[in-house]
Amino acid sequence: MPPEAVATLGRALVAAGVEHRNEVFAGAAHGYTMSDAPTYDETATERHFTALRELLARL
Repeated sequence: MPPEAVATLGRALVAAGVEHRNEVFAGAAHGYTMSDAPTYDETATERHFTALRELLARL
């Protein structure tokens, strides 16, 4: 998503009163969590899944 779209999404979520966290991992391309893809980024993947596990632990 281009930065403008990320910002638009953020504004829409705020306007809707949705609690959210919208992060862009600099340098990580779309599909960065798939280890068999050329876009795989181990550092971004670990950061992503750490945040996801923390979120799910709060549910």
